[in-house]
Amino acid sequence: MRKLSFLILCCVLVWSCKPTTQEEREKKSIIDKIEDPERLVGESSAKSVSKKDFKNYEVATKSGVAFIISENATSASLSNIAISGKNFAQNISDTLKATDPLEEVLLADLNDDSFNEVYLITRSAGSGSYATIYGFSSYADKSFGQIYVPDLNISKEMPFGYMGHDSIFIENNQLIRTFPLYKSEDSNSKPTGEMATIIYDLVKGETGFILQPEL
Repeated sequence: MRKLSFLILCCVLVWSCKPTTQEEREKKSIIDKIEDPERLVGESSAKSVSKKDFKNYEVATKSGVAFIISENATSASLSNIAISGKNFAQNISDTLKATDPLEEVLLADLNDDSFNEVYLITRSAGSGSYATIYGFSSYADKSFGQIYVPDLNISKEMPFGYMGHDSIFIENNQLIRTFPLYKSEDSNSKPTGEMATIIYDLVKGETGFILQPEL
């Protein structure tokens, strides 16, 4: 009886140590990376079924902290984007839900306070190709918070016809946005107006920073 029990135990141990297939090992590795965002910096896990098109980026600042941006594409036109900090004094995170897909990540210090901001540029999947700016500013590297960005469509200072197709970039430590102007009879694909240029300033508001547009 003792010998039989010993044989059964050996069989159980052998079966539990049976090597997994290459596919199983690859799937487990992908899932492990997704559950640990810092291991996925700069990589894409398109093979994952449970977390489709999951991408992660680490953006290091000049002061030693970093922003971790994690994008999970829920469809071809929508994403959830999580933002967390690395080496900040406080453990801070934020999430942008159901946004347009992430197109570009920009780093700047627009107000010259020696602490970088990170700007996420998303773009709609439709023919309009509308871009949206989301900004996050460091508060002396103790924490960070979202920057308020005025909506182009509702700003009284911008009475021109805006219909997307904009370019957003950093030049000479300025955040610049250019886009074509549309007349009332123009179609989305054929603007006949001139090109508009907006330069954004980062100003201090009552509760945080504001990305103030200047024509």
